[in-house]
Amino acid sequence: MHSVINIDQVKELGPDYGVKAFDGTGPYCFQSWSPRNEVVLTRHDGYNWGPSIYKDPTPKVDKIIWKIVPEESTRLTALQSGQADLSRYLPQWAIKDLKGDKRLSTSPC
Repeated sequence: MHSVINIDQVKELGPDYGVKAFDGTGPYCFQSWSPRNEVVLTRHDGYNWGPSIYKDPTPKVDKIIWKIVPEESTRLTALQSGQADLSRYLPQWAIKDLKGDKRLSTSPC
């Protein structure tokens, strides 16, 4: 993965770059980070240059809360119960049931 970075900030912060300060111009802004718990992003209202295939290239979701859930069965339960809208790295044994659940859609990562 490649990204544009602020080299002056990298030099100034050294190993704390990306921990105490972030760069970016995308559709979401960093709001908070709780180590081993969650990352919270909020919509960047000034972002309006998404892919040209969309009539309205602005972000549609106000806030993204990315929960860190190490246990795969807990991730699965959160998805099935509606506590999570999205999940990755689910147990292989559950995929058949997930594909049969009309409330969910699946795709390979």
